[in-house]
Amino acid sequence: MGEKKRRLFFALVPDAGERLALRRMLESAALEGGRRVPDEQWHVTLVFLGGVVDSRVACLIQAARSVRGQPFELILDRIGYWRRSQLLWLGSTAMPAELQTLVEELRAAVAPCEIALDDRPFKAHVTLVRDLRRRPGPRSIDPVAWRVTRFSLMESLPTNGGVDYRVVESWDLGRNSAMESA
Repeated sequence: MGEKKRRLFFALVPDAGERLALRRMLESAALEGGRRVPDEQWHVTLVFLGGVVDSRVACLIQAARSVRGQPFELILDRIGYWRRSQLLWLGSTAMPAELQTLVEELRAAVAPCEIALDDRPFKAHVTLVRDLRRRPGPRSIDPVAWRVTRFSLMESLPTNGGVDYRVVESWDLGRNSAMESA
């Protein structure tokens, strides 16, 4: 029997103030239908790692410690819809260079950990609603400014109602120290 696998990814996780701003924006957009993603699960996936055996987690944490990145502002100003996956998401019309650099640094840093990474282009977004069968009509929204100062290694845990996300460890951008550990 093989090693247990954990479903992991690197992500940006909004703080309480940013979640409040996102919630207000979502309420003002007056969207109907689908299954709203709980506020505490909102995040931007930076690098999806998939099923990772326990013996590789330490390598990922060590790799993340080497990533410095720089704090930046992410303006979430665009609602989008993916028909195939029936997801409503919030994204940015202009990706900050610091965000793209962070993603590239993370991908390069985890290469020695021997994890097969998805090769799809990175698209920064926060999933807001799942199982939305029809594209909503055009909506004007108030942009949400998110001051990004850290990134996290996250674990996706199955639950009766879907999934729950747990922070494994977080790092400040521009520094090299772990912020929290689970």
